[in-house]
Amino acid sequence: MLFFIAGVSTVLGSIRAHNDLGHALCNNLREGDWLPSYIAKRLLVHPGTYHVSVHNK
Repeated sequence: MLFFIAGVSTVLGSIRAHNDLGHALCNNLREGDWLPSYIAKRLLVHPGTYHVSVHNK
């Protein structure tokens, strides 16, 4: 899971550095919040990262 987050982080860093708002990842994010939802659901299944994915009230 951490490799996935690191990969997304690297892509987002490149997008930010080059101001590449036409990148495919940006287009997908414009279509919905699938990426944050996907990451949160993946974090839920790992005991060490569960607390990161739940909303604390």
